[in-house]
Amino acid sequence: MLSRMTQHALDLGARADVVVRYLWLNVLWLAVALTIVGAPAATVAMHAVTAEWAEGDERPVAQRFFAALRATGLRATAVGAALAIVASLVTMNVVIAAEMGPQAPFVLGGLGAVTLVTALLATGAPLVITQGARGIGGIARAAAYRVATQPAAAVVSLGLVLAIALAALSFPPSLLMLPAPCAQLVHSIRSKRRVAFHLPRTRSERTYA
Repeated sequence: MLSRMTQHALDLGARADVVVRYLWLNVLWLAVALTIVGAPAATVAMHAVTAEWAEGDERPVAQRFFAALRATGLRATAVGAALAIVASLVTMNVVIAAEMGPQAPFVLGGLGAVTLVTALLATGAPLVITQGARGIGGIARAAAYRVATQPAAAVVSLGLVLAIALAALSFPPSLLMLPAPCAQLVHSIRSKRRVAFHLPRTRSERTYA
């Protein structure tokens, strides 16, 4: 009886450990992402941390997150700026196309296709950036290859981004719960591993900061 109670207590502690680490990663991501300019770098860093968790890396969360920011921040920000420019151009053209009369549906259809392709490429960008892709062109080509070879993962990633956005609009505190587990889910799908949200346990004590 005592043994079972001890095991239950250890299991509960392990689950609490997972929750705290995901929560702490979400807090770090949100703190940087709220600057707007830092959102792409924070997102790439979050993906880097969850990918390393899957490989058994258990270094402190903040240490790993800020190390990823330093390593990939400039590239992620450049890609984010390029995507922002594309989004701005598409938005301007949608406004113009709406006034084009009979040709409007065709133009809007083309703009919709551009938007979808750009969004799918954006889902692959965090992975290829963490893997070392450099330059806007190089990152775009690597992301396109990922989307072409793993279309299901790209669609799931895009769906999760939309789900997080909708959840944030209806319940803003969800941003403290959803992003990191969703990044872990995407990594599991891309790496073709069994989906699991637990973390490797190779140490008996944790240091979260």
